[in-house]
Amino acid sequence: MCCWLLIYDSIKEKLITHLEVIVLEIVNHVQHYRKQANLTQEKLAQLAHVSRKTINSLERGHYTPSLLLALQISKILNLDINVIFSIKE
Repeated sequence: MCCWLLIYDSIKEKLITHLEVIVLEIVNHVQHYRKQANLTQEKLAQLAHVSRKTINSLERGHYTPSLLLALQISKILNLDINVIFSIKE
């Protein structure tokens, strides 16, 4: 049993040192384009079928939208999804 534990620990250390952690950060311009379209957070939320709090959290960067919500917002704002949302490099 002791031998297996040593082998496991050795393998685990090698895996951890060889793994790369990729963290993706989504950048959004919802607030800018919402204001440009003369929409309040409440109105955009109604049109997207979410709460105003969701839109507020999204605009503040505290919430990453689902693909469905991102597509809904881009459709509502009549903009390509890549204009509103991007991955920070």
